[in-house]
Amino acid sequence: MAGLVSLAGGLYALQWLRVRYREVRVITTMFWSEALQEAPARAFRQRFRHLPAYLLILTICALIWVAMAGPQWTREEGAERYVLLLDGSANMARGDRFSSAVSALERDARRLDIDSREVLWVGGSVKPLLAPGEQTVLLGKRLEHLAPQAAPASMDQALSQLASILHTGGKTLIRIYGDAPVSPLTLKLMPASHVVVRATAAPRSQDEEPNAGITTLGIAEASSGRWSKVDVLVHAQRTTGEAVELTNLAMHLDGQPLNALAIEKTAAGAFLLKDLPAAGGLLEVKLDRRDALALDDEASVRLPRRPLIRVLLSPSLQSVLAGVLAADPAIERTAENPDVVIRREGENLGDGRSTLVFVPMASQSAAFSLTWPQDSDAAGEDADGRLARTMQSLALHQIDASALAQVARRPIELVVKPGPLRVFAVWQELLVEDFNFTRSRSFPLFIAESVRWLAHTPAWYPYVAAGEPLPPPSGTERAPFVNAMAFPIDTMRSAFVPEQAGDLPDASGIQPLHAALLDANTTLSRSGSVNAIGRAGALSPAHAFDPVTVLLLLAFLLLGGEWFLNQRGRVP
Repeated sequence: MAGLVSLAGGLYALQWLRVRYREVRVITTMFWSEALQEAPARAFRQRFRHLPAYLLILTICALIWVAMAGPQWTREEGAERYVLLLDGSANMARGDRFSSAVSALERDARRLDIDSREVLWVGGSVKPLLAPGEQTVLLGKRLEHLAPQAAPASMDQALSQLASILHTGGKTLIRIYGDAPVSPLTLKLMPASHVVVRATAAPRSQDEEPNAGITTLGIAEASSGRWSKVDVLVHAQRTTGEAVELTNLAMHLDGQPLNALAIEKTAAGAFLLKDLPAAGGLLEVKLDRRDALALDDEASVRLPRRPLIRVLLSPSLQSVLAGVLAADPAIERTAENPDVVIRREGENLGDGRSTLVFVPMASQSAAFSLTWPQDSDAAGEDADGRLARTMQSLALHQIDASALAQVARRPIELVVKPGPLRVFAVWQELLVEDFNFTRSRSFPLFIAESVRWLAHTPAWYPYVAAGEPLPPPSGTERAPFVNAMAFPIDTMRSAFVPEQAGDLPDASGIQPLHAALLDANTTLSRSGSVNAIGRAGALSPAHAFDPVTVLLLLAFLLLGGEWFLNQRGRVP
């Protein structure tokens, strides 16, 4: 307001400035016009004239002044708020779906009051694109480098998050830009004040181009029983319901064409690749041609690293453990350079190596004692979580502790302590037949898992799919995953879910896991409940234009009118 008052005062003062002609004598009237041009001056007149011209120029300047302030249409308290959700899942990479959704989003965002609308990206994760109060021009800049991600649709997750946020205002209108399906259950759980609509039309199945993609890529123990080998299941499907043939798949292991020892075709049309080397290689599977959706035309998985474990066994334990170790395909008996040493307490054998040592009950209060260094592989993981995971990997939960306690007449306990090496100390009395431990079904598993833990065998996952929680790992040790800031992610309290296809960095930085887009709903275009919500109507006409644009347009029209009147001599 102060600016408008100052503007009016300045223009009022300028209206008093007039041309004052000074008297000049000339020889002849032939030079009269030239004298007029050379003798102008500015001076205040005694009387204010041309009030209509003053009001006209004041109106033009006031409109420009107000437009420069960037006004917005105000809304009454308790009115609707708008939440615009842009679908960034893999399915939006088909044709021009994403560009059409972005165009509609930008158009609608310009029509809304900036204080009552927000824009969210719903791709592999949910993140803000435009917060309430931010200028709409920022949206275009933030969308420039965004594209559909190799991730399944997560619109249900976004809506659940919105439903959990308390909003004390009026109705919340949620507009979805994209064809991500929304389950009826999610809609049912939405608050009554939240209305969900789809701003863009859902595609019709008959209008979609045929597509094929890889929907399964999983690892399993080798059916041949070989420790250093694994089997891999590959399944690629078409929208027509047919399976992709092997001749249409290109497979590479660490960049080299794959030569599997055997390939079996299952009844469902999948292919089982047998006896692939478990050496930590990256297996890549690609379709031989592009189709409607390129993001599911290739998938990769990191094979586990499973070298044989070299074990040095004390002669004093040959009669008890030799048969158990011989039955384990992961173990290789050796007398030199072992990975793990198994001995009794007091024996000078394999110093400086990870050790499974059997000690007398009299020298150790607990039945099981774990010693390991506080190294970097435990970064970001609390002691309780690490202990729980270790107990499970050692199969201690399968031991009948109650029966052992009755025979020993002492509680069966587990203690943990730090140390320079990995050491697993166990009562040697458990090897006596009175305890019946060596004849139990859990004993071979206990020895096998103990050796694996002492050898620090890396964990591996049967599959790693974008948008799905990681399955329980096989193996004893794994480095924690890290976020974009290289901080470890706590995966003990909640399952780790890869946001999109690509490498998953871990704290070790060595051969990271690789997530793949293995979503049949995306590949086969199963929209599911995509039509569970109705198509949105047009936005309210009250938000159909920008006040800044209107003010500048009016100022331009009045300026044109002022020029016309000046040309006609109606205003000075």
